[in-house]
Order: sequence, then structure tokens, then C-alpha cells
Amino acid sequence: MDRRHLITITLMCCLVAVTGCEPSSNASRDSGPDGQVVAADEPVAVHGANAARPLCVIVRQPGTSAEEIESAVTVPIERAVQHVPGVAGVRSSSVEGASRVVVNVPAERDFDQIKQAMATAMAGVADQLPADAEPPLLTTLEPGVLPGLWVILASDQFSPSELGAMARNIRNRLTRLPGVLAVEVWGEAREELQVTLDPGKLAAFGMSVNECLETIERAAANGPASARELSELVLSSKGGKAVRLLDIANVQRGTAPEERQAWWKGDSAAVLGVFVGDDPAGDETAKAWREEVQKISAELPQGITVEVLGGLPLDQERGVIAQLLGPAGVQPDQLRRLAEHVERAMASLVTDGVLSLWRRDDAFSLQLVVRPKVNESELLETLRRVSLPGALLRMARWKAGKGAARQTFDVELLLTGPRRETLAEWAAAVASRLRDAGYLDVFPEIAVSKPDLQIKLDRERLQALGVEPKTVLQTIEAGRVGVHIVPKQRDATPIRVRAGETVADIGKLLLTAGENSVPLMTVASVELSARPQRLDRYNGRPVVRITACSPASGSEPRLTKQVLALADEARKKLELPAEFRAELP
Repeated sequence: MDRRHLITITLMCCLVAVTGCEPSSNASRDSGPDGQVVAADEPVAVHGANAARPLCVIVRQPGTSAEEIESAVTVPIERAVQHVPGVAGVRSSSVEGASRVVVNVPAERDFDQIKQAMATAMAGVADQLPADAEPPLLTTLEPGVLPGLWVILASDQFSPSELGAMARNIRNRLTRLPGVLAVEVWGEAREELQVTLDPGKLAAFGMSVNECLETIERAAANGPASARELSELVLSSKGGKAVRLLDIANVQRGTAPEERQAWWKGDSAAVLGVFVGDDPAGDETAKAWREEVQKISAELPQGITVEVLGGLPLDQERGVIAQLLGPAGVQPDQLRRLAEHVERAMASLVTDGVLSLWRRDDAFSLQLVVRPKVNESELLETLRRVSLPGALLRMARWKAGKGAARQTFDVELLLTGPRRETLAEWAAAVASRLRDAGYLDVFPEIAVSKPDLQIKLDRERLQALGVEPKTVLQTIEAGRVGVHIVPKQRDATPIRVRAGETVADIGKLLLTAGENSVPLMTVASVELSARPQRLDRYNGRPVVRITACSPASGSEPRLTKQVLALADEARKKLELPAEFRAELP
């Protein structure tokens, strides 16, 4: 099969988030100078001999808004890395619960030396970060990369959870192959015991979420075998009567909210994304890869098909990425229906089935991977004619290389300035001028807001009442997404504990305060408000990136000059000062 024309189509409802679940990897992880910084050798995207290489710092702080992440985490890290000799182009993204700061290391500089200097800088800034933030993770993973190879398990005879379990076992085998850097699993569909606490019953028994969590965690050490066994768990004794979990909660077995989902030819599937690195013995790597996949296929039960998208050598893999950005608030099932619509439109242009991928922390994105019968231009023209009300289509070139595949755009423009509201207005004006000039798939990455819980803690009152910050974070997490408890036994079923469905419910949840309990609303304000999902910066300033496909004719130098001129014309039309700047990345 000719794999050289692999094409990826990505459907997105909003901007890509900055963090993802870490793939299984055979790479080492080392502590920094003071044991606080974690360094991870992860796959990097394709880079030419003279291209700069990225270094990325990731810090997670669960339950924290993008604005708080930016001010308390991102900005201190930016200031620290700007003083590292040899780095350039400091980019950052702040989303709920996580910060990512990326710097480029020029090809002529000693990469390992600068990586060590970055680790030292992160060790120095760690004490300035919030107490509940995780230690900085230093990685070479470049934002926006995709695995270079895909292994697909599909079946109409096995459940998604069974396919997911098989994929996890296969991941362990693939990571041991020569040249394999890391493996991601999509469509795991893990089973779990789901505990839904009733806020009213909790209040009636005077019990806090934290008391329940502590008791459930102790029980999980013994690995409860069933929902019924967990339901009978005794939480406390009130008035001489035992209070069991079933008295205040609903307990059932279910499927965990998936971080990644996958479909193959329209049906649920388990998929392994493989990051493959450079190997001097390229032929031997390819041979070992093919033999292992053949063994895996032969050992799996009947009724399961194994297919591979991608091939070796990776540098022959290239194509196009088209991103379909739907309206804010679109749900995953709505995205899936959009994907099906696109699949039907290109059915006659595709030789194989369509691999569809969804990732929770990628801001509800769907990625469709196909191998077309036709050239890239014909497929792209077909996709541009697809009617998708309220959605935008963005195209990018796709090429695989060391470790992963990445997207590149004909046009990539960065608009920086001191005020995000003004930048958004300027970006819209520039995008309009680019479209008028014949540029295609023009997309300004303006921050999107969505309704979200806004919780502001009164730290003085927390201290006065003796409420531990960890207690508050656990309660908020239970109210928003659920607290995940993993038993120590290898094969025991994980437990997810949730509490509250509305803002009012979450505000009434009790917190442990010494010998007493107090409602969350007494130490925090809880409200629903529109909040930005992602805040981007470039060299310490707010930024909006604009991408586009260039007109059919025109040399790169001329187009570059034209794009910058159009941006400057729009700036002057809006009467913006010179501190608002347009530049190329």
C-alpha cells in the first residue's frame, strides 16, 4: 500500500489545549538540580538540519482558571527562561489547570547544555509558584505534534473496554521495539465504580466530601470487588446508627469519561499512536516493527482486525491537515456528526476507512485520518465545498519526521500588543484583508470564552476556620469532574467520586474544618461566568496567531512582505500605536 499520501483532517470546536495525557514511553525521567524539576525525554516533531529545536516547560495546577494560571504560573516561568542564554522565541499558553511555556534552541547552540540551564532556571522559580502547583516538567515535546504511526484494533464482537485493555497490553510491547519513543492509546474505555454523592443527604448527616473521600480511599486499598460491596461501606456512626455509602450516594459500575476516543470506519475502536525516532538501522527497525505487528495480530482473538496507518521510513509520510472549527460550546457527539458529514463528502476520494480521533484536553477536537485516491489539491477543494454552518475550515501541510508529525501553514502571522480586546479587533481586520487578497482558510486564533465555574477563595477565612487548601481543592474537583481513586491492587477497579450538579449544590458542599464542617460558600464565592479557555503570549506579550493558505501564485518572499504590509495597514486604519506589532514566528 502506498502510504505517501496520508491526509489528516481535524475537526475542532475551539482552540487546541496546551496539555495532554502523557504517553507511555521508554524514555527516562530525571530530577532537576534540587529534585523539584522533572525532565522528560519525549518525541519531537520533524526538524531540518538547520531548524531550531523546542524545549517546553509544563506546570499543572488543577482547578485553577486560565487567568490565574497565567498570572501565578506562566508569567514567573517566562521571566525565568528569558534569562537563559541561547533561547529564543518564548511562547506560552495558559488554560484551566495548566501552563505551557515553549522556547526555541537555535541549531548552532548546544541543546543539552541549554536544557540543563533550563532545568536550573526552573528549580530557581519553583518556590515562586503556588503551593498546590505540581513541579515543572521539562520536555522536548513540541505543541501540535501527532504520532507518526497508528495501529488500529477494531471489532464488532468485543466491547470498547475489552479492546482498550488489549491496546494497553500491546502498548507495553510496542514501547520495547527499537526506535519507538512513546505510544499513546486512544479509545481505552476503562471501567470504573462511579459514586455520586447527594449534597442534600451529605448536609443532613453533617458529612463533608473529604470525610467520604478518606473512607473510600482506605477501602480502595483492599480493592472493592463490586458496586454492591462499595455501597455497604460504613462511613461513620450518627446517633449510634451506621451511615453507609448507600445512604448518601448512588453507586454503580460504568465507563470512565474517556480522555481519548477513536472510531474506525464509523465504529468505536482502540488505537495506538506510535512516536518513532531516528534509528541508524532503519531497515532493521521497519522489519522489527512489521514482525511484531504480525505477531500481535496472530495472537489476538478471532473477530478483531488490526490495521496500520503510516509506514517506515517516516520521512516519506506527508499530506494535509484540515481543521474544522465549530461554534463555541459544541459537544463531542455533535462533532462526531460533523465528522460523519465530512466522511460522506470525501467517501469517493478515500481508499481506506477513516480513522477518527477525539481528545478531551484538546478542546473537543476530532481528527480524521484518511488515505486519498486523489492528489491533495483535489481533496482540499472538495472539503472547501462542504457546507458546515457555523464552522470554519483551516488547512495546513502535514509531514512526518523524527518522532512525530506536525502541521505547518503557508502563512503564520503573530500579532502582539498590550491589550487582548484590541488585539482581537486587529486580528479580525487583518483576517478580512487577507481573504480579500485571495488567501484561503484564514483563521485568527482569538481566545474563546465558555461558561464555567468561577471560585474565589477567601484565604484569610480559610486560615481562621482551619480549613486546609487541599480540602477545598478536593471538594471543588469532586463537584466539577470527580475525584479519581486508583486502588493499589493492579487489577482492582478504579473509583470516581462526584458531588453536586449545579452551582448551588457545589456551594453547599461541606468542608472539614478541624472538628467541624463548614459549607464551601462560607470560604469561597461560587458562580457561573464566561471565562477564556486559553490565553496565549509571545515574548512576554499577549498574542493572536493568524494562519492561512497562500494564493495559488506568488513567491514566498513577496507573500511574506504582503502579509506584513496588510497587517500594518489594518493597524493604521484602527489607529493603533506602534506597540502593537506584527511579526513572523
